[in-house]
Amino acid sequence: MNELSTKITRLDLDYILDNCFKPALWDKKWTIFKYGKYKITFEIRSIDVKNKQVTCNLRLTWNDSYVNSQDTSYEINFQKEHRNLQVIQSGMNGRIYRWLIEWAERYFIRDTDAYKEAENYEDKLIQNAKARAIHYLNEKAVDDEEIRKAYIESEETRASTCRFTDQVFENYKGSKLTSLFLSYALFSGDEEAYEKYKKLAKARGFKIGHMRKEIEAELAKIEFGEMEEMK
Repeated sequence: MNELSTKITRLDLDYILDNCFKPALWDKKWTIFKYGKYKITFEIRSIDVKNKQVTCNLRLTWNDSYVNSQDTSYEINFQKEHRNLQVIQSGMNGRIYRWLIEWAERYFIRDTDAYKEAENYEDKLIQNAKARAIHYLNEKAVDDEEIRKAYIESEETRASTCRFTDQVFENYKGSKLTSLFLSYALFSGDEEAYEKYKKLAKARGFKIGHMRKEIEAELAKIEFGEMEEMK
């Protein structure tokens, strides 16, 4: 059963910012959130005296493995007169959602059939472009290896796209780590984020199925040579 860990620290940002120049804090790491196999930590990375900023590191790990981790940095003005803790916390939450949890979720999305099908389709677009380029060069009796290589690479680049895998990422967003999104939103008291990710997860089913059918249809076109001719 996934539960929020009691071994977490409510960050005292006032204290950290007031004392950021003390070496005792430089090697300290705070576990600010833990749920099941997921853990979020906070630590000071560097201090920029010129811009009056502390750069902190936020890291999400799962299964207690550095390999299974995602990092992001967060800059905070350490001057007392420019300090708004509510704004700082809100900005930090935003980075945790977008650059930690959403990016970690991509790791799991890559294991879905929909992603593999989209990736296969993108690979076949490149393979198809290469085959057409070689056919065109042979037809025109172009023998110069440098010209052939440059032309083939150019056509492969033109055909290269992340549009379909990006679409899979977008359509699955919020559905693979739903409990993590929602538990962090509840933990941080972020009602707006909680409602956002709850609605996002509910909305995914139909879009994913429809998208997979479209990709399968496009793959079939390649298999039967029905793609548009090379311009």
